[in-house]
Amino acid sequence: ATMNARVIQPCVVTLDPVTSVADQMAYAVALDADTELVELVAVRWLDEKLTPKSPHFLEEKYDDWESETGTPEHYTQADTENVMLVPAPGTAETDGIRIRAAIKPGIAATGVHDWLFSQYRQAICAGAKAKMVAQLDKPWSKPDLVAINQAAFDAAIDSATTRASDGHVR
Repeated sequence: ATMNARVIQPCVVTLDPVTSVADQMAYAVALDADTELVELVAVRWLDEKLTPKSPHFLEEKYDDWESETGTPEHYTQADTENVMLVPAPGTAETDGIRIRAAIKPGIAATGVHDWLFSQYRQAICAGAKAKMVAQLDKPWSKPDLVAINQAAFDAAIDSATTRASDGHVR
């Protein structure tokens, strides 16, 4: 992977529950202003886990999936700001929709979660140093240090990814 292809690994959070509206399919994925959605990890309707499906799958399964109402079985996304339950809930349910999402700091973020910085401070610095010393024709250019810092960053990313997928448990 190139340096520009790497991003800060996401953390998974449980979003505030959403109240459904009868016959409404789309719901906003409400995030803090300084975060961006990486992906939806799980979407539940009344504690039943919904399966993620592509619009193509939904077109094959339903005659007119965007008009279907009933008990949601699936979810899809047309963009990263909304989630669509399919079929649309046939009833209004207080806190009926629960979402777990992988998020990352947004472009305008001025900080990261304290635990991320505390645990990955050295890795973040190595990634920043790799980008910095790779810049050409700058007083701080040091092409011989790019690979060393990039390798340290990549190793930390791999380790963090493994820890996150294992749930930070042993």
